[in-house]
Amino acid sequence: MGINFSHGDLSMGPWSFANLRKRLAQEIGINYTRMEGYIQFNDDLTIKSVGRRPWSDYQDPLVPFLQAPVEGASFGPEESLIMKRRIQELALGWTFGKDAAFRELALRLAEAMAIAAFKGERFSWIG
Repeated sequence: MGINFSHGDLSMGPWSFANLRKRLAQEIGINYTRMEGYIQFNDDLTIKSVGRRPWSDYQDPLVPFLQAPVEGASFGPEESLIMKRRIQELALGWTFGKDAAFRELALRLAEAMAIAAFKGERFSWIG
């Protein structure tokens, strides 16, 4: 089971998607695991911790993308274009070392958002 996007030739596993969002959040000063809606589980599937910090504490253009549910989300063309620009800005600053895989995923995600915006369509995913 993976995350399938409405535009571009892009899909990724839930682990990759979650870690990409954590990496983007880290880049803008957000500790993703402390945000409301985030649940971390122990190996036996009991709850280890629950994030409580409200997303409204942050005004970055990526907040709607970061707080959207992994099961699915949809963004209009204008919002997609704004998020695309922000993702590109952050990813282009990453080095090719340990961030190489995240850089590639982020840039492909930004490209998929750009395609949706160019076509005047909603960008979405289903997980």
